[in-house]
Amino acid sequence: MKIILTGCTGVIGSAVLQQCLHNLSITSIVVLSRRPLSSHFSSPKLKVIILNDFLTYPDEVLAQLDDAQACIWALGGMASKYPNVETAREVNIEYPLAAAAAIIVHLRTQKGDGRRFRFLSVSGMSAVRDMNIKLCMFKDSRQIKGELENRMIDLAERNPDSFEVFLARVGTVIPKDNCTLSIIGSLTAGIQPIIGADELAVAMVDIALNGAETELVLHEELVARGKVSASDSG
Repeated sequence: MKIILTGCTGVIGSAVLQQCLHNLSITSIVVLSRRPLSSHFSSPKLKVIILNDFLTYPDEVLAQLDDAQACIWALGGMASKYPNVETAREVNIEYPLAAAAAIIVHLRTQKGDGRRFRFLSVSGMSAVRDMNIKLCMFKDSRQIKGELENRMIDLAERNPDSFEVFLARVGTVIPKDNCTLSIIGSLTAGIQPIIGADELAVAMVDIALNGAETELVLHEELVARGKVSASDSG
């Protein structure tokens, strides 16, 4: 499979990239990034496209995505990491939607094999899809993720023959070898379930390869698929 990745300079995206490099079923990886990746990511099957504007996809960029069958979108984060809510919305909602829309239009110019393109995006287990619900905690982040889910699912429903979407409703992601967060995460797991970045990456690659039964992939399924897939590959 040829796969498109984003967010590969972040915790989740870099773990996903590492898993793709090791997975024999992934034969070609195209990373969309604002800046070059770390030099330890090196492989003949890896290509990095430097993209300055994640809202626009020129023909020369789309041509390099030919024959890709899936995308794992790991670009984004909590609203609090951005200077304002408008920027958070642009990065977390408009960026993935622009990419998905461009891919759908490009697919119409190709002779497909009947399979639908899989688009997997990181959401959050606390995402709220009803914008009228009053929220006390993390309102902006939860509504942004919920709006992303609504609009992505709507896009898939309008293109049922060529495009399918999966949204990973993950809890707290613990970076590899981060002892402090591992301890804190285990203490707060009853409130916000945790998953290791590597475990999540394994699950997401498995979904990109094999799909899932529902569009919203819950935290518990991500944990289970991460463990099973890692066990199978080992």
